[in-house]
Amino acid sequence: MPHNRPSLAIMAETPDHTPDTADAPPTGDAVSRAIDAAVANAALEGIHIPDDERALIEAHQRGEISHDDFLEQARDLAQRKSGGTDG
Repeated sequence: MPHNRPSLAIMAETPDHTPDTADAPPTGDAVSRAIDAAVANAALEGIHIPDDERALIEAHQRGEISHDDFLEQARDLAQRKSGGTDG
């Protein structure tokens, strides 16, 4: 049976940039391939990555949102899914 562990940690398994373009965000193809590999690896461990979490990770890895925005949106997403609040 799959685990329902937080899956946003998958971000740690994706590259922040490609070696040949260290100062530029990676291309969509490079990000998608890296995330596909991380998602497949997580699936082997029984962890399902929901589409909304994957989209957030992809946006961050492509440089579409800042790290601070990523963290804020990830927290908000986790709170919505858990039904909890911060305060």
